[in-house]
Amino acid sequence: MIAIVTATLQSARAIHIIVSGIKDGPFHVQELMTNVTDLRMVLELANNFRNLAAGNAHQASHFAELENTIQRCFTDLQGFEAKLAKLWNGAGDRRLTQMWKSVKSVLKEDEFFRMGRKISHYAQILGVQLSVLGRLVDKEYLY
Repeated sequence: MIAIVTATLQSARAIHIIVSGIKDGPFHVQELMTNVTDLRMVLELANNFRNLAAGNAHQASHFAELENTIQRCFTDLQGFEAKLAKLWNGAGDRRLTQMWKSVKSVLKEDEFFRMGRKISHYAQILGVQLSVLGRLVDKEYLY
């Protein structure tokens, strides 16, 4: 599970870097940044849970569910990253400083909205799954 979480975190970071370089962006661009930040925090929590499934078949099935969700998230993030990569200015330092006017010639505002909603969805689903896993772990340690 650690490999997929790490890869998903890397994609989320890349998206955050690209989107943070967009100047004068509308609300949906800023919302996308917020959603990516939320997802990154949830993925960090998932990364901290990785050792809990060892030796417990019941928890392992729940971790498999979590891993499947992270895999789907990773696949979507790769697609988003590929779309957003069109915005790179080619600089070796991977910085992007583009005004919204030039950005919207590559991607429409509603594409940022869709990306943000999908990323927010993953953050919420993963958060719920981690909450359930946390309760299972607490229950096992308490009883």
